[in-house]
Amino acid sequence: NELDLQDGHGLDPKMGQRDWNEDLQQAREMRRDSFMERMDRARMMHKVQTEYGDACLNGVRAIIDGHLHPMNPNESPRNQIYLYNNIFFSRAVDTGLDTLKMIKGDAAA
Repeated sequence: NELDLQDGHGLDPKMGQRDWNEDLQQAREMRRDSFMERMDRARMMHKVQTEYGDACLNGVRAIIDGHLHPMNPNESPRNQIYLYNNIFFSRAVDTGLDTLKMIKGDAAA
């Protein structure tokens, strides 16, 4: 429920506190001398990347649905940042001089 996300400050209690960089680095450093070691490494890389992707999707959903408060609420919405499960989120914006103006600027970004 959305109150759980707000009270947990962006931590998904099912996933726990993750250090995504550490998890990925550990998977990359796994041995790969034998076929079985390469398979184990590939499984671990897939697992970490899939869980990271799921956490990203959950974070985006929480932001879009308004269940997650920005870390800098006094900034304009285009400059707000969010933290969910140790992943930082910000909005994609048209940072150029109206680079995407013809296709709706920030909405296109």
